[in-house]
Amino acid sequence: MRPVVALMAAVLVVVGCSETAQKSTAPSSTATPIVHITAAQKAQVQAILQAAMDHYSTEFTAGQIALSHTKNNDFYTWRQSTNIEQDVKTFLDAFSKADANYTTGNEPSAMSSWRDDMSVVQADIVVWVQVAVDWQIGRKADADLTAAGATVNKDFDTVRADLAQILAAS
Repeated sequence: MRPVVALMAAVLVVVGCSETAQKSTAPSSTATPIVHITAAQKAQVQAILQAAMDHYSTEFTAGQIALSHTKNNDFYTWRQSTNIEQDVKTFLDAFSKADANYTTGNEPSAMSSWRDDMSVVQADIVVWVQVAVDWQIGRKADADLTAAGATVNKDFDTVRADLAQILAAS
């Protein structure tokens, strides 16, 4: 009778261990919920990121207007006064300030997309400036200038979509 009891005990231990292993790998029903930011924080995030987007959009539009005044060389003055070709601080500072409202647990993935896409906006404005300079001296055609401007406008559409995703996930 002893071998049977020992065998039964071994079976219970093996079955019990496998049930415990299964239970320990199962997802917990007490997972920590994602804590959303407050309405005031959300409004602050929107204001900060929108202000950075508006800064680049306003400068780009002003550059286009300055370029249209070819007799006065307003484009050169605009280019020097805005320092747009080196301006990465505006969007990086905005990202840092807005990002401070989140933790690693509740930050929308679109936050890093916004930062990366704003980098593309700034870089494509630089490309547009270079095309504009070449256009002024006759090395680029109207179509090149139009295409470079269209690229920047498309980039702005992308960052607007990023902001909408950030706000929806916050």
